[in-house]
Amino acid sequence: MTSPGIADGPELLREAEAFVATLDGLYGLYLDATSGFHLNADRMLSAQKASRASSKLGIEQQDQGEIFIGRGAPTDPTNVVLHKVTQAQYKARNSRGGNNEVRLGQLLVVLIYEFWETEHRANLSKALGMSGPKDLQVMLMGDLRLLRHDVIHRRGIVSRETVKGLMVLTGFTIDSHLVLNEDQVESLVRSVKAEVDNLVKGAGLPDPEHRKIWRVT
Repeated sequence: MTSPGIADGPELLREAEAFVATLDGLYGLYLDATSGFHLNADRMLSAQKASRASSKLGIEQQDQGEIFIGRGAPTDPTNVVLHKVTQAQYKARNSRGGNNEVRLGQLLVVLIYEFWETEHRANLSKALGMSGPKDLQVMLMGDLRLLRHDVIHRRGIVSRETVKGLMVLTGFTIDSHLVLNEDQVESLVRSVKAEVDNLVKGAGLPDPEHRKIWRVT
């Protein structure tokens, strides 16, 4: 990753911080949503336990009950059911490591790459004095491009081409589901921020502002 031009220091720092702000927003969305998922599962289980005494139905029996989401009153014959799920499925998808958390991790991969490719890559390459966005090559973002393709076009199944092409985010197996746990998501966000720092430091500039909050004085 090299810069053939002369970096505009103040502009580079602004664009670096802008990308970090985007990352912080996306990671905040992930953290808030996953916390909400886990609370949903806990609340459902708590409600089932509270209902067990009065309804005489055990947890396993209640798990078969369905939750309906729709438009209109349940007694209205013209109502429209938009979504239904059993209580067991609701708890499973909201549980730690459940489908909601997996899908959100995949969505984070897609969103990080899309914001990079449609906005921040061009702005950073310009601030670095490059002739265009394609001159700014970051291997980690190339990995996200491959994983993004599999999320969108292969329903999150990692392809042979992706496994062979990954340079930084290794450890995936062919035809496996793309699953990032909380620690892996955190590591991904930290790694992307580190790449931004490398751009700034590579241009001979001081550490970006966002790094200062981690310093202990």
